[in-house]
Amino acid sequence: MRSLIAFVACLFPALATAQSSCPSDRDLSGPGIRVDRSGGYTEIFRAGGQGIVMVEGFIDRELEYNLELADGLQLLSYSGNVGKTPDAQDGLRYDYGVPHDDLPGPVANERWQSEVTVTGVGGSFSEPQLYASGPQEQISIGNCPYTMIPVTIAYQNAQNYIEVLQFFPEMGIAVLIRQSDDMAAATDFTIERIGLARQ
Repeated sequence: MRSLIAFVACLFPALATAQSSCPSDRDLSGPGIRVDRSGGYTEIFRAGGQGIVMVEGFIDRELEYNLELADGLQLLSYSGNVGKTPDAQDGLRYDYGVPHDDLPGPVANERWQSEVTVTGVGGSFSEPQLYASGPQEQISIGNCPYTMIPVTIAYQNAQNYIEVLQFFPEMGIAVLIRQSDDMAAATDFTIERIGLARQ
């Protein structure tokens, strides 16, 4: 019996340490949150002010793109990179017709759509988007438990592009796990690791 009590006493500090090292939305304003996905993808999420989450996207350790997200989910801007500098010629901005802080946050079992205007160097075009979220789930990545809401975004364009993301309310970020369109087979991603980004 004493050995069991000693084992449990040793186990709880280890669990507390694991829990305290699990990223949360507070870390967006600090070092940031790093997500590693299959295929050599790494994304660094950081607070950008006024409810915007900034994302640096790396492929095989090379910085390839930058994103601005409202509520960690809705895409406000995209730019590719030339070396470490965002390419102004490859940038897109997304206008949902309302201020970004008025966009609905991700909620389980909800549907929402918007007439989105996309603007780039070549001009503007309409690309309506439909958001559909599923039931809230509890999952674990590494030693960390997370609440997760699956979100599907359908882009009403010529390719019928669709993204499936996992939104994590405790962290305030969404991670892409599947993309598909009418032109090619779907691509699936696995979240391999979530941790703090280095300063």
